[in-house]
Amino acid sequence: MIEIRYIPPHSLELSAMVEELRNIGREIVRPDTSLVIQANTKATAWPYERLLECPILQRGKGAIRVSVEQDKNLIVESSEENLDYFASWFDLATDVPRGVHSHFEYYDGCWFIAPDSVPLVIAAR
Repeated sequence: MIEIRYIPPHSLELSAMVEELRNIGREIVRPDTSLVIQANTKATAWPYERLLECPILQRGKGAIRVSVEQDKNLIVESSEENLDYFASWFDLATDVPRGVHSHFEYYDGCWFIAPDSVPLVIAAR
């Protein structure tokens, strides 16, 4: 089960077993699908402050924007065209070791991530 750890306002980590991450990536690119997944809220939040309940994918317009709603849900909003970029962060090799992670965050000149997107660490456990 996925776990989402958060330190307001700008520190997020989504972690899961490799196959779970790969499945999320496959679901992200399914056309016309909104995605809501229940996260494990009984895990320890350490070294973060709290656990979030679920990630929600909302198809819309523009660059990918990661945000947190009411300190409860991880929200990812994006145009259909940009979702392939987001899904690629979940496409890990099946034999990656525990702890391998990537940083999904805006940088100068990045056209597919919104400047106000909350940085997100995606980690295998």
